[in-house]
Amino acid sequence: MKYVDPDGNFLVMIGLQASVGVGTGVTGQFGVYACWDKEGNCTIGTYAMYGAGFYTGYTPSGGLEVTFGLFADEFDDVTGYSQVTGGSIGIPGTVFSIGGEIGINLAAKTKKEKLESSTIAFSLTAGVPSIINGEVHSFACNTIKLTEFKLNDKEKSQKYEKEIQKYKDNEDWEGLSAYMQSIAKDEGIIE
Repeated sequence: MKYVDPDGNFLVMIGLQASVGVGTGVTGQFGVYACWDKEGNCTIGTYAMYGAGFYTGYTPSGGLEVTFGLFADEFDDVTGYSQVTGGSIGIPGTVFSIGGEIGINLAAKTKKEKLESSTIAFSLTAGVPSIINGEVHSFACNTIKLTEFKLNDKEKSQKYEKEIQKYKDNEDWEGLSAYMQSIAKDEGIIE
């Protein structure tokens, strides 16, 4: 009971993933994430992850990966370098594989930081059929946050809602479009 998540935050990441290698390999991923706290506030954003290491497969593969940070307080808890280890097994008669992996930041200084940085992922990938019906991997990876937007910052949401309503009431659709773009720029969603 010592490391139960006291604040109830939860992180989910959904990304497109690709790996390739023979003995050693490389991997990469790009996707979106959402993090909720126990009050229902939500932060969303985009991320990228890349890495290299040990890879027993010898064909390229790519697909969808869903990753959970069950103890992460925010996305920053899983950014930076981590060790990601897992594998996949082919679905007989198809080009598809199902897999899973765990990740942890080995450089985290405390047990709490290690727990917050831990992830568990599940994947469905497609690859070139091979004699080997699966793979095992262990990659040193780096995860970076590309954008972030707090959806339920109630004060900010109410301000945006009032401004948007003014544009709608005046049927100023060009002004509304420009305002929405300025929000996206202010929140770092677009440049």
